Amino acid sequence: NCTWTWTTQNGINGYKVTSKVNSNYIFLPAAGYRYRSSLCSARSDGSYWSSSSPGSGDNYAYYLNFYSVNQYMSINYRNYGRSVRPVVE
Repeated sequence: NCTWTWTTQNGINGYKVTSKVNSNYIFLPAAGYRYRSSLCSARSDGSYWSSSSPGSGDNYAYYLNFYSVNQYMSINYRNYGRSVRPVVE
């Protein structure tokens, strides 16, 4: 129910995700991710943890990954440092 548009806001690449229902939007920066002590793919990829786990134990979690032409959900070890977008109800 959203339109994903790759854009730059204030010099930062990322996706503007716009609701098709009410036109509200959020901006998800392409902040990359951390693996051990390295920052990977900053400014070209975004990687955000989900609050959901696949039910296979505490070592894994779902995450959203994106780059300029694609977005997808996947599962990975929780030792990767991915962004979190807090939501208030």
